[in-house]
Amino acid sequence: MGDINRSFKVLEGSFNAILNALDEPVVILDRNHKIVDANIAYLEFYSVKREEIIGKKDHEVINKLKHPSLLIDFEKIRKEGSSYKTLYCHYMDGQRRYIEVKAFPVFIDGEFINTVLISRDVTENVVMEYETEFLRRISELISIGAKIGEIYRVIVDGLTELMGYEIVSIYTLNNDRLQLNVTSFSAPSKLLKEIEEITGFSLEGYTIPLNKKSIFYDIIKKKKYSITDDIEKIVSEHTGKKIKPITSLIAGSYGIKSALGVPIMSSDKVVGIIGVASRYRLDEKDAFRLYRLALKVGLIIEKEYLYNELESSYRMFEDACRELGKSRDMYRVLIESSRNGIYIMQDGLFKLANMGMEEICGYNEDELLSIDPMELVHPDQDEKVKDIILRMKNGNLNDLPEEIEIKFLKKDKSIEWAVIKPVIIQYRDKPAVLGNVANITEIKLTEEKLLKEREFSESLVRSINPEVLFVIGNGRIILDCNEAVETMWGYSREELIGKNTEILCSNKTEFEELGERLHSALKKNTYFRSEIRGKRKNGEIFFAELSASRIKGEEEIIIIIRDITDRKILDDELNIRLKELEHSNRMKDIFVDIIRHDLLNPAGIVKGYIEVLLEIEEDEDKRKMLNTAFKASERLIELIENASKFSTLEEIEKIAMNEMDLRDVLKNAYYSVEYIYKQKNINIELPEKSVKLKANPLLEDVFSNIMSNAAKYSPDGSRVRVQIKEYGDSVGVDIYDEGIGIPEENKETVFNRFERLEKMGVSGTGLGLAIAKRIVELHSGKIWVEGNEHVGSVFRVKIPLKI
Repeated sequence: MGDINRSFKVLEGSFNAILNALDEPVVILDRNHKIVDANIAYLEFYSVKREEIIGKKDHEVINKLKHPSLLIDFEKIRKEGSSYKTLYCHYMDGQRRYIEVKAFPVFIDGEFINTVLISRDVTENVVMEYETEFLRRISELISIGAKIGEIYRVIVDGLTELMGYEIVSIYTLNNDRLQLNVTSFSAPSKLLKEIEEITGFSLEGYTIPLNKKSIFYDIIKKKKYSITDDIEKIVSEHTGKKIKPITSLIAGSYGIKSALGVPIMSSDKVVGIIGVASRYRLDEKDAFRLYRLALKVGLIIEKEYLYNELESSYRMFEDACRELGKSRDMYRVLIESSRNGIYIMQDGLFKLANMGMEEICGYNEDELLSIDPMELVHPDQDEKVKDIILRMKNGNLNDLPEEIEIKFLKKDKSIEWAVIKPVIIQYRDKPAVLGNVANITEIKLTEEKLLKEREFSESLVRSINPEVLFVIGNGRIILDCNEAVETMWGYSREELIGKNTEILCSNKTEFEELGERLHSALKKNTYFRSEIRGKRKNGEIFFAELSASRIKGEEEIIIIIRDITDRKILDDELNIRLKELEHSNRMKDIFVDIIRHDLLNPAGIVKGYIEVLLEIEEDEDKRKMLNTAFKASERLIELIENASKFSTLEEIEKIAMNEMDLRDVLKNAYYSVEYIYKQKNINIELPEKSVKLKANPLLEDVFSNIMSNAAKYSPDGSRVRVQIKEYGDSVGVDIYDEGIGIPEENKETVFNRFERLEKMGVSGTGLGLAIAKRIVELHSGKIWVEGNEHVGSVFRVKIPLKI
C-alpha cells in the first residue's frame, strides 16, 4: 500500500515539474470542459489564481478571460483523435494580443479523457508580418509614382484593416499654418454613414481650425506624439463646431476611448499629422509604428511639393518665352527674373547666366562666361549625358532631349543635382541653346531617403531571427529569404533564391497537400498557419511551424518558419506523462476502494474484539498491551476514514448548501473533541455571536480538526480562544492556541497531504488539515495559519456568507 502511494506521489510530482517547466501556458480540461490543472505560465499569462479556475468550466471563467477552449472544435478532436490548432485575438490590459492555441486529446484505452491546451503569444510575429506587408505595399506605390491621394488611402485603410485601429485620419497643414485639412479618413462604414447623416458632409476635405489650446497645436509645436484617453474632449473641443455633435456617437455608441497623434515631418518642419483612435489603450509601440509611417508620408509630401515647384517654374519660363520674344534685352529681363538657373550657350561658351545659375554652380557670371561648360559636369556623370552637353557646346543642336538630368560639380567641388530643359533659339541672329536649370538636389535626397526606406522594409525579410522568413512568388518559387535559413535548413540564401519550395519539404505528397491547404486558406483570408516536416540540406527531418499571409493586392506570399522540434519532444513527453498519470489515477481509485471496503470492516472487528478483551481482562500487563493495540486500531480506523473522506472530497466539485448558524457549528465542533480538552484541563472560549450563513454540514469537520490540533499541541492547563469576525459579505473564524507554534517555512505545507511537523508524541494521520482545506475551498473560502502574538498559532478561516 505504501509503495503504491509513493509511486503515485512521484509520478504526480514529475508530471507537475514537467508541466511547470514549460514556458508556454498549459491548461488541462476534462471531458466536460472543466479545468483540472494549469501550469504557472498559464496563471501568469492570463493573470488568474489557481483557486479561481480549478474545477470550473471554461464558460464560468469567461468574465475573467477569453478562455482559449471556446475556439476549440472538441467534437473534431474526439472523432479524429488528432491535435487541433487555432489562432485568436485576446485583449490583455487593453492591448490586442494574437494567441495561438493547440489542443491535444488524451485517450485511455480508446476512451477520451482529457484535453491539453497549449497557448503561445505570437503577437510580435503576426504584427511583423502585417507591418512588413504594409510597408512593402507603400514603398511599391511610391516607387511607381502613384498619386499622393492613392497612397494616403492605402495608409489609412491599412491601419484600420491590418493594424486594427477603429479610426484613422491624415491631416495636412495649410500654407498659413492656421488650419488642418482632413486629407484622408477611414472608419467603420456604419460610423461613416452616421457621421455624414449627423453633420451633412463627408469628413475628407473638412478643415479644422488650430488654436493654442488644441491638442493638434501641441503636437505641431512640440514636434512630438501625443496620447490621450479623453476622446470626448478631443472631438468636442479640438475639431470645430461642425464636428462637435458626433462626440457622443464616437465616444459612446462606438466606445472609442484612446487616441494618438504623430507629427508628419518634412525638412524638419511639421506639415501634417497622422491620427488613430481605438477602443483599447494606445501606447508607445503604436506611436513608434506611426512614426515610421509619418516619415514616409513626410517624404512623399516633400517630393510632391518640390515637383510642383519645379513644374510651376517651367510653366512660368515657357510663358515668359512666348511673351518676351527674341531680343537680347528681353532675354536679359527673362533671365534675371527667373527663380531657376537660366543660361544661353552659343559657340561653345556661356553668353548669358543669371543669379540662379550662380547659386547652382558656385561661379559668378563673369567666371561662367569664361569657363568651358564641360568643367561643370561631374566626372562620374553618365557618358550619355556628357555626350549631350558636348553636342550643345559644339553647336550640334539636332534631336536634343526635352530634359536632361545632370550632376553639377560646383566651384567648391561639392555636388548639386539639376534638370535642364534646353530650347533652341536665335540669339544675335545665330542658333543658340536657352537652358532652364532647376535644382533638384532636395528631390534626389528625398528619393534616396525613400529608397533607403524601401531597402529597410525589404531588410525586414532578412532580419527576423531566429525564425526563417521567405517571400514566395508564382509557381512556389523562392524570391527572397533571410540569413537564418542557413542555420535552420543548411542552405545559403543564394542557394535557395529562384528554387521551388519543394526542396524544403520532407516528401512530395506532404508538399502538395500543404500547398493546396495554404492556397485555399489564402483565398478566404490573409493568414494561414500549420505544422510541417522540413528536410535539411543534409537530409535530416525536423518539425517546424509555418505562418503565411499574402501581400495585399499582390501575388507574393510572406512565409515565416519556426523550428519546433524541441517543443514537439516536450509535447510527446507531456502526453506520455498524462497517460501515466491517468493510469496512476485509476490505481489510486482501486486503492481507495480497497481501503474503504476491504480494510475498514476488518479494522472495526479488531477494535471490537479488543474492547471485549479489555472488559474481561484483569491482568495489568495484559491490559497495558491491549490498550496499546486498542489505540493503534483507533488510529488505523481514523487513517482509513480520513483517506476515504479526502478521496471523496477530491472528486466532489459542488456540495449542497443549507442555512446554518455559525455559532452552533462551532459548538458542535467542540463537543466532538471535548474529551481531549477535559483530559488536558484546557479552557476554551467559544463565541456567543449568532451569524447566519449558507454552508454544508462538512464545515463542522474543519473547526473540529483545528480545535483538536489546538488541544493536542498545547500544554496542559492552557487556553484556546475562538472568535467570529464579520467582513461585509463574508465571515471569518480565528482560533488561537498556546501550543508549540508553526515555523514560517511550514505555514503553507501543513495543509498538504501527509505533511506533519514534529509529532511531540501526538498521534495523527497527516490528512486532517488537508481535508479542512478542501472543505473550505468547496465553500469558496480560504484557510491559513499565522503566528500568535505571544505563543502558539492562529488558524484563520474566511468564507462567503452566501455561495
